[in-house]
Amino acid sequence: MTKEQLRDYLGIVLAAEKDALALKTSVNKLQRDIQAYGTPQLISKPVAKSLTGGGLVSLFFTLVGLALPLRLLVEIRRNREFSALGIHHLVTPISTELIVLAVVGAFLFTICFILFLFSLAKTKRANREAKKHYRQAVEQDQARVRHELSIKGEVIRQCSILQAQYADAQQVLEKIYSLDVVHPNFRNIVAAASFYQYIDTGMCSSLEGHEGAYTLFLHESWYGKLCARLDSIVDMLGQIHQNQYVLYEASSYANKKIERLTRMQEIATRNSEIIAYNTERTARNTEYLKWMGFFRNL
Repeated sequence: MTKEQLRDYLGIVLAAEKDALALKTSVNKLQRDIQAYGTPQLISKPVAKSLTGGGLVSLFFTLVGLALPLRLLVEIRRNREFSALGIHHLVTPISTELIVLAVVGAFLFTICFILFLFSLAKTKRANREAKKHYRQAVEQDQARVRHELSIKGEVIRQCSILQAQYADAQQVLEKIYSLDVVHPNFRNIVAAASFYQYIDTGMCSSLEGHEGAYTLFLHESWYGKLCARLDSIVDMLGQIHQNQYVLYEASSYANKKIERLTRMQEIATRNSEIIAYNTERTARNTEYLKWMGFFRNL
């Protein structure tokens, strides 16, 4: 097998791996969604808010302001006496300081009482809003539960279709690998993408040997120069984009397919996506089998 033929073969392997990855991840995601469907969300009831520090301070000075005029009234009542005609007058005059304090207290009472009312109204408004948001959240969650229960059966059917497609994709992948071009230890999408990149860029011209793709892949894996674990790809996309651009493109392709096949949308639309993807994949599988016949005759 020439270098160009090996590159073409690895391209087929990578394409089949992408389909298998997209279908497997889609099935896993839908299965998790199905398990969660119809489960009410735990929504905590709002805790009633009390007056803030500013409101309490306003209340305190309101009481202080009220006490000063009351003191003046008490002093007036204590010092007054009635004449024979029933007209009262003060036995001793009220001090100017007391009158000034009473005026200041009345002013303080008025201002602080208004501030207290504002603070109280704000607290009550916040409590009403919290209760309103709580009721809305509960109603929305109840609507979500009803909707999910209504579509759960159809989503289960769609998941079964994708499971069947994944099983078919795995069979196709096994047939491609059955040519034994790639060693069983390296039969995964990470290795396939790396091998394709090595051969395509001229870094390697074969898989085996001291300067082959196997050796380079193991060397870069050992020294942390590439992401060799499939479950780490999503968390390392930035790094992968720099030195494993073929793997990055393969992962991006799979992620787009997963989004199309699993996103929450109208059931009919998702059915169309599943049918379209299956048609697209079937056409590719036909091409794969043609290439396999070619490679077997080499």
